[in-house]
Amino acid sequence: MTQVGVALALTVALTGIAHFLGGELCDLRGPKVVMGSALIMRGVGSAAMAWAMWHSWPAWTIVALNAAAVFGGNFYEPGVRSWIAESVPASERLATYGWLRVALNIGWALGPAVGGIVAEHSYPLLFIMTAVICWICATIIILSFSHVAPSRAEDRLSVFAILGVARDLRFVEFCFYSMLIAIVMGQLVVSLSVHCVGFLGFSKREVGWLFSLNGLVVIGVQTAATVLMRRFRFSVALAVGSVLYAVGYACVGFSHVFSSMAIAVVVITLGEVIVSPGLPSLATNLAPLRHRGRYVGFHGLCFQTGSSLAPFLGGIWLEHLSPSWGSGPWIIIACVGFLASFGFLRLGRLLKPPEDSVHGCAPVPEETPLAL
Repeated sequence: MTQVGVALALTVALTGIAHFLGGELCDLRGPKVVMGSALIMRGVGSAAMAWAMWHSWPAWTIVALNAAAVFGGNFYEPGVRSWIAESVPASERLATYGWLRVALNIGWALGPAVGGIVAEHSYPLLFIMTAVICWICATIIILSFSHVAPSRAEDRLSVFAILGVARDLRFVEFCFYSMLIAIVMGQLVVSLSVHCVGFLGFSKREVGWLFSLNGLVVIGVQTAATVLMRRFRFSVALAVGSVLYAVGYACVGFSHVFSSMAIAVVVITLGEVIVSPGLPSLATNLAPLRHRGRYVGFHGLCFQTGSSLAPFLGGIWLEHLSPSWGSGPWIIIACVGFLASFGFLRLGRLLKPPEDSVHGCAPVPEETPLAL
């Protein structure tokens, strides 16, 4: 399990790096190129993993191939966010990011079900199917998606230039609060599962039902939530979503039966349908026109950092607090959620109304010190 933990940590780290570089590449090569290339690379990596399994290669080679596939494939997310930012009018971005969230939840719901059936016949076949699906999606993107011209085709990839985003103190503050809420959001899968099975005695099937409930609520409520969010500033909406996360996880700490845990998951999911589309929408509004990809990638790195810290911190809290104080870890998580909420409200006081609005704002002038 230690080796598995190291492999998962490597995967998460590579995910953050891919977000970091992928956003910049969107500015240099265009988001359509980045999306298509990411899916092709993910497909090649998955096919290589299937080959390695069929030929019984050593485990470390499969781990390495998986790491390569994850690294290449995760260029897709900053690509699709940048493509939406460039191709969709500002007034429609929130709804578009909301639909993207719905699609992801449908995929997460179907994936394990299909995977379980296929795995009974051939485990390597799972990865062949993954490769084929990635290549089909890449073909669709290449043939049907509109081309967005790169904003800085004349520039070269530079890590130091990407880090120049840190000079935008408002955006760094936004990324910090995003990292905090990512720590909260990341407790849903690993920490909640361990808590429900290990400390409350729930069956694995019941835990599966909780995750299915989460997905169903997202699918059913996301559209209505995005319509409601259009009436408020993004900072206020993100603060409300963070409070819902905090209240939901606080309820987890005091839930001992399935029915009350289901209610807690519904509250958590209501926070999710607000925060998930709100974060990329506000990130896009705050990004200079020529550096949208760079800003999206930097924000993705910070968010992934919080996501990677989530199971690590959750594990520590569960191990050291839960045996003596079962509610302890969830009260701490709730406090982090409230802290993020206060942070988003503070950030809102620093933003101009157009920046904090679903309608977006005029592009940041090029003479700002951020246009590196």
